[in-house]
Amino acid sequence: MISRSSTILRIMGIEKEKRVLLNDTYFKRLQENSKAIAHASVGGIVGIYDPFNLDKYMEIKRNSKEIQKYQEKNQQGIQEFLERIADLSQEKMRLQKKIF
Repeated sequence: MISRSSTILRIMGIEKEKRVLLNDTYFKRLQENSKAIAHASVGGIVGIYDPFNLDKYMEIKRNSKEIQKYQEKNQQGIQEFLERIADLSQEKMRLQKKIF
């Protein structure tokens, strides 16, 4: 059986992991990309980071075929982060029920 103190330490570790994930540069850039694409005017040029290489900034047309590929990659990356955060939240809730 796991001790109460180790469970509390794990809960604190989970909170730290969630903060790290939410403040991750990769995650933030993916979110910025999605917002930029969603709020761009039709036919306008959108400045985004390449989701395959976030160090590369590029400008592409809003209605191009490339933008759909980039938007899908952005959504996939965001979804992976959100799933990980949800998993951590569920683990935290399970541990809290166990000790409280």
